[in-house]
Amino acid sequence: MAANASRSRLRRLFGSVRFRITAVATGVVALVLVGTAVWSVGTQRRALTNVIDDRVEQRADDITARVSGGTIEDPLAREYDDDGLAQLVAAGGDVVAASPNIAGDPAVAEPPPPGRRARVTTVDNLPLGDPGAEFRLLARRIEGPDGRYVLYVAGELDDANESVAVLRRNLSVAFPGVLVVVAAIIWFVVDRSLRRVEAAHQRQQRFVADASHELRTPLTSIRSELEVDLAHPQQRDLGATQRSVLEETVRLQRLVDDLLYLARSDAGAAGLRHDSVDLDEIVLEEARTVRARRDLEVDTTAVSGAQVTGDGDQLGRVVRNLLDNAERHACSRVTITLGEDGAGVAFVVADDGPGIPADQAAGIFERFARVDEARGRAEGGSGLGLAITRDIVSRHGGTITVGPNHGTGARFVVRLPLGHRSESPPDPPE
Repeated sequence: MAANASRSRLRRLFGSVRFRITAVATGVVALVLVGTAVWSVGTQRRALTNVIDDRVEQRADDITARVSGGTIEDPLAREYDDDGLAQLVAAGGDVVAASPNIAGDPAVAEPPPPGRRARVTTVDNLPLGDPGAEFRLLARRIEGPDGRYVLYVAGELDDANESVAVLRRNLSVAFPGVLVVVAAIIWFVVDRSLRRVEAAHQRQQRFVADASHELRTPLTSIRSELEVDLAHPQQRDLGATQRSVLEETVRLQRLVDDLLYLARSDAGAAGLRHDSVDLDEIVLEEARTVRARRDLEVDTTAVSGAQVTGDGDQLGRVVRNLLDNAERHACSRVTITLGEDGAGVAFVVADDGPGIPADQAAGIFERFARVDEARGRAEGGSGLGLAITRDIVSRHGGTITVGPNHGTGARFVVRLPLGHRSESPPDPPE
């Protein structure tokens, strides 16, 4: 069973989108690293080989100058040790002069092809150094006082090859470690990105399901009322049916408006004006509306002047949502506090209803969130008002929190940045 479970987990891992993306990305990085390593090794080898070629050319130029000046007897008896050689061969193939390390040896190579003055090649069969040691060999036709010669000058590649070998070893050691680190980083980034995508997809699915459920509730109620009236025409009460349908229609309209706002906000299409807004006027106006709608004590004695910068319509929606929420759940009293608090404005709405349990306060601002039956659908809420309120407050640079209970009921605290006061216009000239 354990083996089957392990195989199943491995199949899920290797078949996952995370693994496939990580594998492809790591493969691409590996190809780039291999290409970079090959290029680096080749560049290093060419650079070191060019240095040796320059050294060989310089030695050949010095010898050519001496031979052209008539110094042929012993022009090569100095300068050379086991890391190179020099040899001067007459046109007939006889060795005229040679460096001490190949004295007495025949010509080390063939002359350049007909029509070519010089040729540089890599050889490993010269009679010095370790067996198989590589040299850069220059064969050059030169003119002397007694005729033409072929000059051979060689420089050993041992140091260059050792440097390239060290670079290759270092790259072969570093390559797996770098690839593992890159693969881990890619996995981490892909995992985080996919988690966000999956979370957004789950939120969208949950939002659609909740929205469908919320829309279905008033529609079902309307349909039921109409079906009952049609099935029992002799018992129908058109006035009651119309009032019920109107209530559900109003509720449906509010829900659709809330859904449209959230959709526009998620898409970044919810515009925001930056006007100077007297928040106290909005609060007092909404408080009068609540008093007219329900026999409820709405205490506004602690409301003082407060000016903010923002969208008056959306800030009015914040005030309206919080007062509607308090009105639904208050037993007899709603208390409103508003005033400037340091560099900001504090707006507090409290009710004397059942309150919000401390362990559920953190999720009260989620979409379609409800605490319990006392603050649920039966009271007319869709669970979107506080989510919209938080969104508007946040886009105005403020915060909204659930304050500590003051005996009973719920207490919401909104803090907004203080608005810029407009300067008073100058007095008109007399």
